[in-house]
Amino acid sequence: MQWALIVDGKITQVEPDSAEIPFPVVSVWAWRKVDDRASVGDEYDVASDVWTANPGEPLDAVKFRKIDELHGAMNTHLQTQFISNVLGSAHQYDAEIHDQQNLMGLHLAGVDSTYRCRAVNENIKQEVPHTAAQLTSLYNEGLVFVKAALSNYRSKKAQVDAATDAQTVNAITW
Repeated sequence: MQWALIVDGKITQVEPDSAEIPFPVVSVWAWRKVDDRASVGDEYDVASDVWTANPGEPLDAVKFRKIDELHGAMNTHLQTQFISNVLGSAHQYDAEIHDQQNLMGLHLAGVDSTYRCRAVNENIKQEVPHTAAQLTSLYNEGLVFVKAALSNYRSKKAQVDAATDAQTVNAITW
């Protein structure tokens, strides 16, 4: 969330959530917490607390920005949400394309090897020994994880493609 200064129904200024913001509300302007995607020029109805992307922006541009946002969210998901118990306890693994390729290579080689991960209660990833069987299980779990993320992205992208107005597009989230 971020702060937005709304003047006559338009966002005229945005500030980080942590900013010190005065709170007076008058008939023509007000500070409100708004979605992080809101930007200067967007419309904001203070009475109903509804944000709408800049109505002057072409729908195709709104859709392009949303698809780019969803792609970024998918990449973040792939980097941070792949959790496996193949080592006997929960560990986080990266699942970006190069990580998938490295894991596939180790799986196909059928050898014991170290592989980068971190226990979910730790902050630092490191090379941890894995058996060939653990790497095969991890590879199979990774396939399911990546396929689910891609499926979610494609579903959200189809919703964006089918949307007929900016408000519908902006309502779609990861």
